[in-house]
Amino acid sequence: MKKYIMQFKRQFIFAICLLTLAQSLTVYASVINANILNTLIKRQVIQFVQQVGILLCIWCTVALIQYVSEVFEQHLIQNLDIAIRTDIVTVLTAEPYNIYNRRDSATYESWLNNDLQLINQQGFESLFVVIEDIAGALLALVTLAYFHWLLASAAAVLTGLIILLPRLLDHRLSVTSTGLTHQNEQFVSATHDALHVFNLLYTFQSLPLLIAKVRSASMALKYANVKRTVVQTQIGIIGFLGNILSQVVLIGLAGLLAVQHFVSIGTINAVGSLAGNVFNSLGNLSNTLGLIRGTQPFFQKYVDEQAFMTAPSVKTTNAQKDVPIVLQLNNVSYHYPASSILLIDHVSQTFYPGQKILLTGASGTGKSTLLKLIAGYLPLTEGTIMLSRHQISARSANYVLSKVLYLDQQPLLIQGTVRENLRLNQTFTDQQLIHQLLQMKLVTSEKDGAHFLNLQVGTDGNCLSGGQRQRLALARALLRQPEVLLLDEGTSAIDPATAICIEKLLLNMPALTLIMISHTVHDQVLPLFSRVIDFANLTRTQNTQNN
Repeated sequence: MKKYIMQFKRQFIFAICLLTLAQSLTVYASVINANILNTLIKRQVIQFVQQVGILLCIWCTVALIQYVSEVFEQHLIQNLDIAIRTDIVTVLTAEPYNIYNRRDSATYESWLNNDLQLINQQGFESLFVVIEDIAGALLALVTLAYFHWLLASAAAVLTGLIILLPRLLDHRLSVTSTGLTHQNEQFVSATHDALHVFNLLYTFQSLPLLIAKVRSASMALKYANVKRTVVQTQIGIIGFLGNILSQVVLIGLAGLLAVQHFVSIGTINAVGSLAGNVFNSLGNLSNTLGLIRGTQPFFQKYVDEQAFMTAPSVKTTNAQKDVPIVLQLNNVSYHYPASSILLIDHVSQTFYPGQKILLTGASGTGKSTLLKLIAGYLPLTEGTIMLSRHQISARSANYVLSKVLYLDQQPLLIQGTVRENLRLNQTFTDQQLIHQLLQMKLVTSEKDGAHFLNLQVGTDGNCLSGGQRQRLALARALLRQPEVLLLDEGTSAIDPATAICIEKLLLNMPALTLIMISHTVHDQVLPLFSRVIDFANLTRTQNTQNN
């Protein structure tokens, strides 16, 4: 949290000034209360009216300052949220494919939403309360000393007790807060999974299972919330009892001092108000500080995530540039983390620039996994993959992705226009975009292309057909001119005539190295492939290097 406070320190200083000013006026109002009672005792009517008028002005000013302060604090909190979300997403975008995908996307959604809500409530909003409470308490203590040093001394001792006692429960609060954030992640993940398969459950008349899963996840979240609330309430009760007892003791002491004529009778009125300022604030202070400390697990989680970063780039030597080999697989093996059975078993292959490779074989045998290994999405179990004579494991993800593009059978689209989906985070002219739309047969003229660029694709591209989504993904890939295109059933949803035209276009690109998986190979394009590899025949001894 300290990092973000320093990032917005000027705004925090301004907020502290507003809160301190409001508390100064509040404490001064207590002094005016004492003056009002003293003027009544002395029957000084004019002074009494003056003091009441001053008191009214003070409270009106306090109300105005509180209004400005509340609005400003909310602006500041929202800016803090934006900074935290930006940092989280920056960390995630620096992660390799397999590291990012070790968690469900719903977990990251929980970080950016649920965690931020808790950080706001427990952290930043509580921080402003603490600042206000401390300012009020310190000013009240100074004012008590103005009336009599013994009042200030007693208040200081009682203050220490109120602050220290609730800290005995700090560890329990930290544990329950950590448990709650983990349970929030699991809840979002569980409900996301349940709602994601609504159509499946509907088809098989199993929708009650969705209710059961959401209810089960809700019960687990309930217990995590209750555990944390129990600890928070215990801290609050300790503070409350300390608050009440301290106020009674201080008012009693003021009464004794008044009886002995060390202070005026009006001082009792002021001390009652000032004691409220000190101990009401400090009674809640321990609970509020506990809430702030309870946000540490959230920030620590984001710090821990930074451990998963991409490997740095390595320099290219002249010797590595001599041989024109674009891809080389050396004894590549892979098995899923939860299994010891090799899905890819010691595969060795060499691919030259411009080759067009057709990878065939039965579904579920590992063809898609092999392409993901080549793209650097997954870590190898054994062996090496060389990209232009460099091990991809030793290169940054950005380097690999600038040369190799993997297209899934189900392409992902962002909610927005066709133009936004083609450009993503890069700059292309509309003319370049329309050229690719024409090549992919998405439009028939430049005029149609200009209109098509402004079309909203909808959520997950639901305003487009499956074939349109695949062609849009291909257009997006070709705009970036990759050296190697890994096409995983990339034309399966396109009508045969259009698919043949697009495949011919890809197969006739001399600079493009294409490795394509297809279960519906068209006879018209089969002769255009440099090689056809049956995935089932890839063995540890095979090392085909045909041009």
